[in-house]
Amino acid sequence: MKLFVKKDCDFCNQILKDNIKVEVIYVDSGNYEGLMPQQVPVLQFNNGAQIIDPQFINTLFDEIRRHK
Repeated sequence: MKLFVKKDCDFCNQILKDNIKVEVIYVDSGNYEGLMPQQVPVLQFNNGAQIIDPQFINTLFDEIRRHK
């Protein structure tokens, strides 16, 4: 999974990433050269599916942590 965020994004900062295997990509970083998402945060799965709702992302991460 990849989580696309910005450093100064209030919604992005609300996502609890502890104990989750996710690659965090800061799209406002000078090193980022990929496609710019229309909005952040965006959680992208390996199959290309995306979730753009920060509350749903947190709920999903909570479920993952609960089943570890």
